[in-house]
Amino acid sequence: MRALCFHGRREAGMSGDFLIAARHIGGAAHRAGLSAQVRTSMWPAPPGGADRAIVRIAPEPLRDLSVPGKFDLELICEPSLAVIPPMGGALLPGGVLLVNAPVPPNTPPDGPPVFSADLGALATRLGAPLSFALAGAAWAAMATLAPEMAFPPGAIESAAPDAGGTPNAGGMPDPGGMPSAGGTPSEEAERKLLRAGFELGAALLAGGEPSAGGEPSAGGKPSAGGAP
Repeated sequence: MRALCFHGRREAGMSGDFLIAARHIGGAAHRAGLSAQVRTSMWPAPPGGADRAIVRIAPEPLRDLSVPGKFDLELICEPSLAVIPPMGGALLPGGVLLVNAPVPPNTPPDGPPVFSADLGALATRLGAPLSFALAGAAWAAMATLAPEMAFPPGAIESAAPDAGGTPNAGGMPDPGGMPSAGGTPSEEAERKLLRAGFELGAALLAGGEPSAGGEPSAGGKPSAGGAP
C-alpha cells in the first residue's frame, strides 16, 4: 500500500485544486486496476483554510478506512504552505516531497529531499486548472515510488469522471474525481497540462531542473533543496 498526501487550501464549495488532484489520482489508479481511497478532513473547512487530501493506493483491495500518519509522497499544492518539512515530518524514509512554488523553499540541512517547480506558471501558460498539473506530477512520482504502479499518462487521462464513484475492488467508493465540468479531461488545454505535469514530474525526479516557466531543462539538477 502507498499513501499520498496533497496539502492545499479549501476553495468555495468545499473544493480546491489539491482535492480535485487527489480525486483524479484515485480515479486513475482505479482505472489502472488498483484499489484506491481518497480521504480529507471530516469537518468543514472555510475557504482559504489549510487542508489536506490523503490517497491510499494498493494492488490488493483496501477494506478499511484507516488514515495513515506517514506518506510515501507529499505534494504541497499551495506555495504559501511550503514549510519544510510539512505536517511535522510525516514523509516516510525514501519518500518524495514535491512542492509547487515559484522559487524553491528553504530546506533545513537535515530535511527531506525536495523537488520543486512552478506548476502554477505552467497551468497559467497552458490555460487549464492547476489541479491537472498537480495530478500529472503526482502520477509521474508514483513510478519512482513503486515501479509496479508505474503507468503512462494515458491512464490518468481516462480517469473515471463521476464524482460519487463506483465501487472499486475493495468495495469502497471509487474517488473518480471531478476534473472538469465535462468529466474526463477532454479539452485540449487540460490534456496538455496533464501531460506537461507528468513530464515535469518525471524530469524532476530523474535529475532535471525546472526553468522559470515550469518546464524541465535537459541535463539539469534537482532544484535547490533537491535530492542527491
